[in-house]
Amino acid sequence: IGCEMAQALSRLGVKVYGFDMLKRIAALSDEIVSDMLVSHLEKEFPVYLGAAAELNEVSDGIEVKSGENKVVVDKVLVSMGRRPSIQGLGLENLGVELNKHGLPEVNPKTMQIGNLSVFLAGDANGMKPLLHEAVDDGFIAGYNAVGSEIKSFERRTSLAIVFSDPEVAIVGKRFAELKPDEIAIGQANFNNDLRGITAAKNKGIIRLYADKKDGVLLGAELCGPAAENMGHELAIAIDRKMTYMDMLGLPFYHPVYEETLRSALFGLYKKLSSKRTPALKFS
Repeated sequence: IGCEMAQALSRLGVKVYGFDMLKRIAALSDEIVSDMLVSHLEKEFPVYLGAAAELNEVSDGIEVKSGENKVVVDKVLVSMGRRPSIQGLGLENLGVELNKHGLPEVNPKTMQIGNLSVFLAGDANGMKPLLHEAVDDGFIAGYNAVGSEIKSFERRTSLAIVFSDPEVAIVGKRFAELKPDEIAIGQANFNNDLRGITAAKNKGIIRLYADKKDGVLLGAELCGPAAENMGHELAIAIDRKMTYMDMLGLPFYHPVYEETLRSALFGLYKKLSSKRTPALKFS
């Protein structure tokens, strides 16, 4: 949200400075993708990372200090995420341990709190405060609340999107969740994307993560044009446990942004397939 709002305000003519105590932004865990995004944002406004922002009121505004960087501004927009809506629910009376945020442990596949006949869904459980996830939470909680037995449900492939420019998508397993020695990475840059060049949107990068043993796609982090669309395509592939070869067997029209996705898949092909393995399927 901070990334989206900072860029939107900057393009509306507001002089913006961006600060984040983390070294990566937009929930990205892959340093290469995050650095690519930051490099493009910095063409529009300064971005300072890796140190907490300290705020102090001064005579001519608010001083924001982060490490060795210091600016004085008129207003500060603080993006700190979403707080679970649990006020007045009486969770402290359930007799279960609560964490520092006042939340009990919730089973994400049943929405159940411990062995109690209590289910916590949506923006109350603090798990994934996103509308599509909350809808599933509500369905699972409702089903189990009125059912004769508790059922576990498989959750959808994780998908996160940031509507910045370039757009960001994080699909399936994040880079930080994977063991580097167990995966192969397919990478492609949008610099040479012909659709991107004609639309002046040829900026960004795709990084795909596949299991070294069988080539099954595990996750992806990317920033670039139409990342929201490619994120959905990759979510389907990961949900269906497709390999990079399975995806290469699918059609890619020309010219579309997805041709860069295909280039990233060919990056995996070069690393994991034998030279005699064709990218097309035999009839």
